[in-house]
Amino acid sequence: MNESDFINNYTNRISTLSKEKQEVVLEKLTPLSESQKRIYSIENNLSDINNVTLIPLLISNKFNIRTIEKTLNFIARKHETLRTVFLEINGELRQLVLPYKEIKLNAKHLETPNQNEENKHIKNLISEIESERFNLTKEYLWKCHIYNLETSKYLVIFVFHQTIFDGLSLYIFLNELLTFQQFTENANNLKDSQLKIQYTDYVRWQKKSLSPDYLNRTKELWKTKLQNQTKNANIVPDHPRPQKSLCQAGEIEAVFSDSQTNTINKFCSSNKITLPMLGAAILTLSLFKTTKINETIIGIPIAGRTLPESEKIIGSFVNIAPLIIKINENQTVKELLSAIKNEMLFIQENQEFPFRKILEALYPNQQLANYGAANQEPLLRIFLDYKGKNSANNTNTNTSDFSIFETVEKKTGCDIYLKLWENTNITSAFLYNAETFDLSTITDFINLYKNIFIKVTENSELKINELIFIN
Repeated sequence: MNESDFINNYTNRISTLSKEKQEVVLEKLTPLSESQKRIYSIENNLSDINNVTLIPLLISNKFNIRTIEKTLNFIARKHETLRTVFLEINGELRQLVLPYKEIKLNAKHLETPNQNEENKHIKNLISEIESERFNLTKEYLWKCHIYNLETSKYLVIFVFHQTIFDGLSLYIFLNELLTFQQFTENANNLKDSQLKIQYTDYVRWQKKSLSPDYLNRTKELWKTKLQNQTKNANIVPDHPRPQKSLCQAGEIEAVFSDSQTNTINKFCSSNKITLPMLGAAILTLSLFKTTKINETIIGIPIAGRTLPESEKIIGSFVNIAPLIIKINENQTVKELLSAIKNEMLFIQENQEFPFRKILEALYPNQQLANYGAANQEPLLRIFLDYKGKNSANNTNTNTSDFSIFETVEKKTGCDIYLKLWENTNITSAFLYNAETFDLSTITDFINLYKNIFIKVTENSELKINELIFIN
């Protein structure tokens, strides 16, 4: 019996029960996490949204299919999320972990006219697979496709729905693929390394921690903060926003030199702030200089893994919080940094408060989109995502036997998604909406951002109106 038949039989059996017994079943099953509810609701309401993470890998064919199969079975036994299905019972959603069932893989042959055409065919295939939608209440929420290539390699394409897979899950999954002997024949000798908790344990913990009193109290705080927001500093688009966006994106990196990185780190230390706090200030000042609007709301993605044990679990944990910043031209940079620090500490203290609840409070009885109400100006168009230290290289997936196929098109659902991280040098990567903005516009903005970054870290006592003349 496949998972679709199992789900149908299970829900049909429940439908025959009395209402009282159905309530007992619902109580015993695990609800969706707040992150899952947000993603599920958006995809269910908006037909053009497909929340998937796609991982295309090129693997040497010295690894046979059975070895890849054994490795995937190991990971699926370890992580219950890879055996999870969603059930809809009396209009309510629950998740159910199915018993482990051995995964069987079969490779298809990808025919290409010649080797020069192979990359083009792979790109088209990836685009086709990426567009396929999951039936969220009828099947497992991940898939694996394997193809034999003419170039003596396998193309292995993993597709994960984001209700079970976030950004950190990508690193966990790839690390486990590599750790488990890089698909060597020894994979079948590995013993299951048990997780201390599973995703469903986290969901139950989250439900208990989000008490009605806490939710009501914190919702009112967010409403007060956001209801007085009259403007938002967003860059004026070069082209009209399309009614149905393809979310096509470009990306540009801004890398700070060794000396600039040292200056920035010393500045953060002496002012008792973190790099993301400084990054938020520089982004805000750049937006103010560009738009002349002194109010900004920046979306801050939150990893959501507040339990230490959750750092090793594949699952959907990410939350979003709006960072609200107001600039007074007569204040010093130091005073602006202090205000941002207070706002970010508030976000940290309330990082479990669901972004979905913020939107429900601001747009009561309205259909919600990703970052606001459907068919309205979104609350968030600009994001700042701090990736930590060495995040860009914490998974070395590119070897002679194992590499990521890099032609997947970059996408973003916002105007600018700024990724900030610390490796040898501090780096800012700007992912921008290429349908709306010209490359020259974003390049100018990044140059301004870098110049303000350097100027600010030279003197925190500068007044904001003294930064207006920076080009």
